[in-house]
Amino acid sequence: MGLHEIFVGSDGRLRSGWRCAIFAAGFSILTAILVMIGSVSAGPDLLHGPNGLLIDLTIENISILISALFVGWLCNRFLDGSSFSEMGASFNRVYLKHLGSGLALGTITLCLAVGIA
Repeated sequence: MGLHEIFVGSDGRLRSGWRCAIFAAGFSILTAILVMIGSVSAGPDLLHGPNGLLIDLTIENISILISALFVGWLCNRFLDGSSFSEMGASFNRVYLKHLGSGLALGTITLCLAVGIA
């Protein structure tokens, strides 16, 4: 097995383990950068105030979402050769219907859990 076969499979594409490693590295780096930018933009007064934990969690979660979508799109586009909609993130009428039903179901189950507790 030559050096080329370690990185490239018989189909001529980068092996899935390397694609996963590239995604993980890009995701981690971009998330760290976005969290840092968000935290600096929010400032110490907001982060150490009464709602500091909520603001910090919001910054982290939005950074994770943006990083996952952007790096996933880049990897799909350049490593897999597939489109953004093949990731399951096509924004159309069916997407909005599924989003609405998912939000409603999530709200109902959360209310049930809180009501039981």
